Amino acid sequence: MRDIVANLMQLDNVNRFFGEMMSGLSTRYNLGSELDDVGRLIGDKLIGHGKADVSLYDVMQDGMGVLLDASTEGKASKLVAASTQRIRCVAVDTGPSMLIRPDACIVWTGEENSTDGLAEALRRWFSPVIQHLEPANWNRGVVVSVKLNHSIVWCRDKQRSAAFLTDILGLPQAVRFGPFLVVELENGVSLDFYSIAGDIASQHYAFSDYRE
Repeated sequence: MRDIVANLMQLDNVNRFFGEMMSGLSTRYNLGSELDDVGRLIGDKLIGHGKADVSLYDVMQDGMGVLLDASTEGKASKLVAASTQRIRCVAVDTGPSMLIRPDACIVWTGEENSTDGLAEALRRWFSPVIQHLEPANWNRGVVVSVKLNHSIVWCRDKQRSAAFLTDILGLPQAVRFGPFLVVELENGVSLDFYSIAGDIASQHYAFSDYRE
């Protein structure tokens, strides 16, 4: 079997298949789009306009999103620039245009000169603290409410640790959620206890008791 696989790996298509499978490039995440490229991780390739070809991954080294813009007169880039400074726009000779997250996941593609769906992709993936406004109003920067939801508590024994906390604070019994035991606090925040075998770093939690 080893010899068979080794011989198959000499074929470009087989080598590419195993490479994409091991790197995750063959994975497609369901982002709610019918377009096959959306939700896939993009591999490294040369990009650019005219003679200035550069590596896509080199452009992504600073952790920003990337727009590969094949639209006429930079139509897609103008829409991006009006909504966020967290995306690097690169004009390319051939399409489709693509919006790529910092983790190399493609979250939007546009054929020819179309920007349909780009505004929604920008709101979803690159504007977490801006309300869903019309593009003309995005620069007003209306901030929405942000609240802490939960914190993970690393411990040796999640049953004993969660029970200790609920007992001394008089809270309801912890509820299992996946690998966690979740203790709900009265302000809507939860402490999710998780058992590990390795070293545990010091953790600090402060509680206020408003009961009379």
